[in-house]
Amino acid sequence: MNKAEGGSAFCILMVDDDPTIQKVGKAILAHCGCRVEVSGNGREAIEAVARQKFDMIFMDCHMPGMDGYVTTGVNREMENKNRGNGEASRVPIVAVTGYSTEEDREECLRAGMDDYLSKPFTIAQIQSVLDRWLVARSAENREDRGEQDSSG
Repeated sequence: MNKAEGGSAFCILMVDDDPTIQKVGKAILAHCGCRVEVSGNGREAIEAVARQKFDMIFMDCHMPGMDGYVTTGVNREMENKNRGNGEASRVPIVAVTGYSTEEDREECLRAGMDDYLSKPFTIAQIQSVLDRWLVARSAENREDRGEQDSSG
């Protein structure tokens, strides 16, 4: 199970307009030890980010209304404004899309996303993304503060 600092589970925002993907993604993330909030579109996601801090966001790229690319841009603008106030750090955003070409991946990165995951995804793929972006960062932060890893 993945735990954030202080022993609480990582808090993840899953943004997807497909109820099946929402259900499967939430179940997989919960299985990986995460607390999960689901947003069905970009506007809901921006509202969620404005009221709560998340450790990571899984962002569907193609949604009606505000798609994942625009939503990511708005989120990055909010982070930049908050960073000026000394508040926020950059939250990893992982693109989740049914498209899997290198061009699609590059478009996601240009939009401000940090990583890329193709649908359908597996538990192992989700766990790998969590390990890469959250578990490693959490361990580095503990080391920077001189804390010991209690897992062994």
